[in-house]
Amino acid sequence: MKASTLFAITVSLLLGLGAVAGARYAGLFDKKDVPMPAKEPPIRVLVAAANLFRGVTVTADQVAVVEVPSESPQYGQYKRDQIKFLPPRAAAAAFRVPLRNIEANTPLTKELFEEIDLPGSISERLGKGMKAVNVSVQKGNAAGGVIRTGEYVDVMLTTDINYRGEKFTDSLKTACIARGCKVIMKRNTIWTPLAADPDGKPVNFTLEANPYRALLIEFASNRGTLSLLPTAAPVSSGGTGSFSDLASTEYGGEQDRVDATNRGDQTVSSRDLIRIFGLIPPPPVVAAPPPPPPVVTRNISGTEFAPSKLFTTDGAPLGTAPPGSTADSVMRGSRPAQPAPAPAPPTTDGFMFNAPVPQKADCPTCPKK
Repeated sequence: MKASTLFAITVSLLLGLGAVAGARYAGLFDKKDVPMPAKEPPIRVLVAAANLFRGVTVTADQVAVVEVPSESPQYGQYKRDQIKFLPPRAAAAAFRVPLRNIEANTPLTKELFEEIDLPGSISERLGKGMKAVNVSVQKGNAAGGVIRTGEYVDVMLTTDINYRGEKFTDSLKTACIARGCKVIMKRNTIWTPLAADPDGKPVNFTLEANPYRALLIEFASNRGTLSLLPTAAPVSSGGTGSFSDLASTEYGGEQDRVDATNRGDQTVSSRDLIRIFGLIPPPPVVAAPPPPPPVVTRNISGTEFAPSKLFTTDGAPLGTAPPGSTADSVMRGSRPAQPAPAPAPPTTDGFMFNAPVPQKADCPTCPKK
C-alpha cells in the first residue's frame, strides 16, 4: 500500500471521528419525544330540551346548549355543517315556530323552523267582512281551557232574567247568542306558546264573528256568564261570513242584520236577547171588574127632588141614595158617570238580564254576593 493511500485513509478516519464527535457534542444523537397532535376543542350545539310541536312557538326554556367532544362520531358532521345549525344560544330558538314535530335532544337546524317573522296581525287573521271581539271566559266554561287558536266555538249566554223587578218564570236560562265563531287569538298574544292555563282564572279569547254577532257578544258579556262550546267549522254563504240559514228562525235574516250593522243602522239591546230567549211578557194583572151600578130612580115631590131609590139590576131594593152621593148627583144631573179606564196592553219593556248568583258560598272563583 502506498504511503499516500494510507495517509488519505488516516485523514478520512480522523475527519469522520471529528464529525461524529461534533454531532454528539451538538446533541444530534440525543433521543427526543415526538409531540402529540393537539386535541380538537368540543363543539357547542343547540338541541331541543323537550319535545317541540309543529306550529307551537318555542320558548328559551325548551332548548339547551350541549358540548360534543372531538371523539364523538357526530363531531365531524357538526364541524363540517356548522353553518346549518342555529347558534348555540337559547335566545336563537326563542319565538321560532317549528315546521314539524321535533323530538327532545335533536340538534336544531335552521331548516326545521319557519322563517323568522311576526305572526299575522288581527286584521290579517280576520275573514272578509268579519269583526274581532274579545271575551274573558272562566276555564271551566271553555272546555277546560284547551281550546286552541283556529278552532270554532258557539258562544252561550247563561243569564238570570227578571221582569220589572220580579223573578221571571224559570228565570235562569241559557241560549246560543253566536254560532260558529273562529278563535283567532288566545291569552291576548299573537304568539302560540304551549302553556297550561291556571285554575281559577279567566282565559281571554279573541273571536271572529260577523258584525252583528260581534256587537251582540259585546253587549251580552256583562249581562250573564259566557261559555264557549267547541264545534265544527260552519259553512258560510257567499263568503260573507254572515252564516245565513233560511231553515233557521234566528239566522234566516242574518244578512239583513249584518248589512244594517255595517250601515250603522243596527243597534243591539235587550230586545235582541228577548228574541233569542223567546221571552213573552207575563199577562198584566187585571183587577176584578166592579159590580154593576145600581138602578137609580128619580123621585120628585112637588118641586123638590126626593131621595133617590136604589135597586139591583134584578129589581131588589137597595135602599135610598144618601143626599150628595154619586148616584144621587147623577140623577140630579150634576155630572155624568165616568167609564172605568181600560187596562194597558202588555209590552216587552221591563226585562232585565243579570249574571247568575253563585249557588256555593265557598266557591273560590265565583263573584261574591
